[in-house]
Amino acid sequence: MKGYIARKKKADGKTRWYPVITDRGKKKWLQGFDTKKDAQIHLEAELQRYKTTGIKSIQKITFNKFIPQWENNYAKTYIEKSTLLTYHSHIKILVGHFGEINMDDITTLMLDSFFSLRLQTVKYSTVRSDWAVLNSLFQKAIDWGFCLTNPMPRLKKPKKTLLERENDENEEVQIFTIPELKRFMRFLATQRHQYRIPFLVLLWLGLRCGELYGLRWGCIDFDSSVLTVRQRYYRGDFGSPKSKAGIRTVDIPSEVLHELRVLKIKSGGSPDTLVFPNREGRVISHAAFYQSFKTLLKNLGIRHYNPHVLRHTCCSLRIRQGQSPEYICQQMGWRDVSMIYRVYGHLFPKDITFRKTQMQKMENLDLGEAVG
Repeated sequence: MKGYIARKKKADGKTRWYPVITDRGKKKWLQGFDTKKDAQIHLEAELQRYKTTGIKSIQKITFNKFIPQWENNYAKTYIEKSTLLTYHSHIKILVGHFGEINMDDITTLMLDSFFSLRLQTVKYSTVRSDWAVLNSLFQKAIDWGFCLTNPMPRLKKPKKTLLERENDENEEVQIFTIPELKRFMRFLATQRHQYRIPFLVLLWLGLRCGELYGLRWGCIDFDSSVLTVRQRYYRGDFGSPKSKAGIRTVDIPSEVLHELRVLKIKSGGSPDTLVFPNREGRVISHAAFYQSFKTLLKNLGIRHYNPHVLRHTCCSLRIRQGQSPEYICQQMGWRDVSMIYRVYGHLFPKDITFRKTQMQKMENLDLGEAVG
């Protein structure tokens, strides 16, 4: 199986370049391109695909008919469930735009037009998610013989608007102020509340809500004062944490460890039972948990937050107490420290006194000891 590039001049005077496949004396003309370079890329991809898969021709399938195959034969097995649920909202939009078009007929021009329209109505982050979904779809379409090439890498990635970049620079992650934190802690220390201990765990350990809901007694080592995050509960199912880094061991402060120990004695929980079930012994409803938190803050005169503010506040307290970024990263379940500097960088000391202190540490360095 060989190929070459043919040139044809159309009636309108424009030149089109066509990849041509030759096999056993037969010729097959593929779709034309405006440039010889694009035609060459298409030809090389077709020859390589045949070499690796043995598929001689592209199978025609429309975008909307490809989606169920992608989901049933690939996504449900290899994409994390929470990620796939997020993908669904993007797929709905994509099907509405590309539904009846064959996968191999979707061009870079069509995609550029789609992204331009989307950027007029949604945020940059949403468009980048559209991009990720399309990239995954085209990769599988190539593997299964529905596409010759993936057009996504040839596109210029969407960029944030000037307004979005300015908003990013001005936006800071939401955390409790010191007065709000004191008011919240004073309540938990003196009053009874259905979710008092769960609130303490979120605040002092920095767990995600789903990790809290999926926590079982077997994950807590009272002798070593640690808690191991192995699973989470998300949208009706137990599953792995958000990422590989999410599977981690978290140190438990003594006050929280005492609360958990007392709770276990009262509940008589076995290793496989949930630490924080609802009254029926099942998983906490996130809607009920959220509403309870919202009502508590309102009663305490604290502005509105969602429960994730406790995780953000935990990280901010760790930074203020001088914990190392590497340790914070491990405890919070992040892959690398860039997350800390990107989201919480404004919390690190920047005043002149701190800078002078850091320089004094360099000036006081005993190079003799350091070398020795």
